[in-house]
Amino acid sequence: MRIILLLIIAIFSSSCNEEPEWTENEKLNAAHFFRALQHAQKATSIANKAVSDSNLTSDDIRQEMPVLEDALREAAAVDNEFLKERHPGMALAFRSKFQAGIEARIAGLKTKDAGSLNSSVALRDEWVDWFEANKRETQMPRPSEVLDTIPWGLLILSLIFAFWTAFELSTKSAASQMMQGARSIICFALIGWAFWSYGWKIGLLELLIIFCGSLGGGIGPLLASKGRNHNIR
Repeated sequence: MRIILLLIIAIFSSSCNEEPEWTENEKLNAAHFFRALQHAQKATSIANKAVSDSNLTSDDIRQEMPVLEDALREAAAVDNEFLKERHPGMALAFRSKFQAGIEARIAGLKTKDAGSLNSSVALRDEWVDWFEANKRETQMPRPSEVLDTIPWGLLILSLIFAFWTAFELSTKSAASQMMQGARSIICFALIGWAFWSYGWKIGLLELLIIFCGSLGGGIGPLLASKGRNHNIR
């Protein structure tokens, strides 16, 4: 138990110490950046439903166009100096590949020009390749720090695992004990993931939810045990 507590404290401490202090302006620019990526991804998902650009219908274009315009608006709102501070080549790559790709896509959809549509795909792929190659050298706030997103799926899954693990704590069979141990490991892995990916605030919330789930799950075996003792008497 002490080792587990030390592990949690170590994760919490490292998360707090390694997180840089971002200014409000940096957070604002990061929010524009991430929203631009989100809108672009949504537009790509809409386009993929048509299999190919030659199969795009008027309804597909009506759905995709406002999302692309949102992506372009958010991309234009990102300050070049902010991008250069994140990585020396990021401003050029973001403008000439990501933003230019969005602009080419919009132009292609408006004129139904195959050249513009193909160019938008090529530019998007170039941006993805650049970002993948340079993401380790790119210093950027976490999306959760600037978009006010809460990972509800992660929190609900953690609650279920914690409740399930504590509820079967009194099981004596070896197989059940092994499963219970595996679920405990998953719970602590989820805590670590929350601290690492979403910062210390979500990490603490994750820890609290798992604690509450464990507490709630432990009540079941306790009540069942008291019921059996009462019946024996």
